[in-house]
Amino acid sequence: PDPKVLEFLRILEEYRIKCEDEGNYLEAGRANAQVETLRRQEEKRQQKAIRARQINERTEVQIAHNMQYTDFNAAWDKYMEEYDNMAEMYIQQMTERHAVKLLEFQRGLQKEMTQKPP
Repeated sequence: PDPKVLEFLRILEEYRIKCEDEGNYLEAGRANAQVETLRRQEEKRQQKAIRARQINERTEVQIAHNMQYTDFNAAWDKYMEEYDNMAEMYIQQMTERHAVKLLEFQRGLQKEMTQKPP
């Protein structure tokens, strides 16, 4: 609560009590009405401030979430690119290895065939 408002409420309450003690109930009623009005206004002001803080916090959380989401997606995309590159390299290595093995097999078979009598 605003300290100025609290101070004003305290002064109004003291004034209301003073008026009641003096028997001036009409003025005490007006002071009481003023106190209630001021309390309601202060309560509304505080609720509005709380709502604004909550909206601000929610916005900050949403921004942080979006940043984390973007970072995760970037990291995931990088991981998948690296994975795909490694997979391509492994496929290339296996293809080359198979080609070498096939060539060795074919040469061995050719050599075996030429050494056997018909």
